[in-house]
Amino acid sequence: MSKHGTTSESFPGWYVAFQAAALCNLPRPDEIDKDIALGWELHGDSLKKTLKKLLVPPIASMVRDTGELTIEIPALQRPTLAELQEEHPLMVKWSIERIERDTSTTEAVTMRLGTVFLQGEAEIDEREYQWRLVLARNTLLGYQHAKWLIENQDKFPEFKASWMKFGIDFPGLVAVNNINNRISPYVCAGFGHQRWGMHLDYGHIGSISPGVRVAYSIPSASTKVGK
Repeated sequence: MSKHGTTSESFPGWYVAFQAAALCNLPRPDEIDKDIALGWELHGDSLKKTLKKLLVPPIASMVRDTGELTIEIPALQRPTLAELQEEHPLMVKWSIERIERDTSTTEAVTMRLGTVFLQGEAEIDEREYQWRLVLARNTLLGYQHAKWLIENQDKFPEFKASWMKFGIDFPGLVAVNNINNRISPYVCAGFGHQRWGMHLDYGHIGSISPGVRVAYSIPSASTKVGK
């Protein structure tokens, strides 16, 4: 029975696994002073606050604004699975089996570019990348925003001028293909005539470089006024 009167059996499986991982990674007896350990036992509230601060960091510490781009995007509807399959090349069309989640907003927003890389990091793997995005999930932009940006790229000289400088992930939408890869819209160069293009790729295979930006949002001025 826990301090709050909740048995471990009532916790979801993912949380039980998290508890086990936390316990397994606590300092061993030869790695922590006895008096320090006993001090934490006597000051449970302080221990709880310290662990929460470490394990549940604020969004700002995970997605850092790069200041490279700010674009107003109107209210847009999320795509259906059928639309995703219809609007893309056959190889990709055949691979998309389901939408795992779509947390992207349908309201008007101000798009910004962010990075989840820490200072001096050269690369991170896919699992670490996705973990750093979790807390920002409700601010991440998705397929409809990427599509609108590509269709309207000529209206934004600052966006056109950034061609070849970075790629932009829109992980508000995550789909799954027939080989169980998780895929998201990705806007990048390489489509000829100095134009940006979008595709649903096979996910970030292997390591991810600091050249990947994350498209995230803040409510647009018009949305704030309307509320």
